Order: sequence, then C-alpha cells, then structure tokens
Amino acid sequence: MSNGLYQTEGIILNRLDVGEADRILTVFTKDFGLLRLFGRGTRRVSSKLNKFLNLFSYGRFSFVSGKETWHLIDAEDLERFGEDKFETLGRASNFIGRFCRGEGQEEKLWEAFLTFIKSGDELLFYARGLAALGYLDEKEIAKNSREDLARLTKDAIARSQL
Repeated sequence: MSNGLYQTEGIILNRLDVGEADRILTVFTKDFGLLRLFGRGTRRVSSKLNKFLNLFSYGRFSFVSGKETWHLIDAEDLERFGEDKFETLGRASNFIGRFCRGEGQEEKLWEAFLTFIKSGDELLFYARGLAALGYLDEKEIAKNSREDLARLTKDAIARSQL
C-alpha cells in the first residue's frame, strides 16, 4: 500500500505489550482484514488513545504505514462489550486468527463477525465464516438443521487442515 492516512472500523482481537509504554494491537478490520498496528506510547496513563484500546473494543482506527509496520495514530470507540461476551468473543477471535492470515479485505467474514456480535449465535458465525473463506457452501447453511450444521462445520474445519 502507498503511504498515506488510512481509517477503518475494526475490533481489537489481541494486545501485546512491548517495551515500556508501547503496544501491538491485532485488529480485525472491515476494509483491511487482519492488521497488526503499533501503538507508540499507548500504555502511558497520559496517552489519549489508552482508553480506546481495550480487548474486544469495536472502534474506528486511523493509521499510517511505517518502515515495517502500521502505526496507530488515532482511535475512537464505537461500542464496548460486557465481560459476559468475552469468552465467546475470544473463541471467535481465535477462529479469525486461525483462518484469516493477514491483510486483505474479508468482507463476508467481517459481516459474519458483526452479525455474530449482535446475535450471539456462535455456530452460525463459524458456518458463515467457513462459507466466506470457501470451506463450506453458503446454500448448505440455510437448508440444514442446527445438528447438521454443527456436523458440516466440524467437517469443514477438518478439511481445511488448519
């Protein structure tokens, strides 16, 4: 990508503290897929971004291209989720991390993830996610019972060899 300012919606799936005050965020984004954003000084109490960078925060992120990584320059909260959703969001983020290997727009996977966040239907998210990634036929999702869908999802994950 060329140099410039980029902005997109995303959900923080992971955070890694680096050095004394920096943080690397893994963000699943609407327009860029899975990104790793370097946040310089974001762990400092005085950082204006600190309060927007919680795990599973849904927000708008602004970033620029650095030498080797993307650098976070601004963030805005769009929605926060209660701790009651953290376990299912954690499993969903592991799924995304396992199947989505880096940058690149994943429109259908993003839509499946947003639908999952609103509905809480984990099985349907996995099925739609696998369909978006080409491991499951979209038509199979609508016409099968939940038991059959669970089996199809399990088989699709096994076929993926990931």
